[in-house]
Amino acid sequence: MMRFLVALALAASLIGCSSGEETRRDSGVPATSYTTQSAEYSILGNRNSGKFHYPSCKWAQKISVANRVGYASADAARAAGMKACKVCRP
Repeated sequence: MMRFLVALALAASLIGCSSGEETRRDSGVPATSYTTQSAEYSILGNRNSGKFHYPSCKWAQKISVANRVGYASADAARAAGMKACKVCRP
């Protein structure tokens, strides 16, 4: 168990993470700012898939920053031609 913790600490130091700060792999942005960024909109859309989600949906959290589009409401997303997620059902 101790070897695992040492290896984990070493891996975190190699990728630049402090012990209490988690970062997104693809952008290097702290996870807290990513969540805050998602909370600005009540609906998040994906340019590639053409679907929109609640920010708390597991699929919305997987949208890359480059493909993320924010909408004020589900009606606004539908008006833009997006389809609703079948998991979170916004």
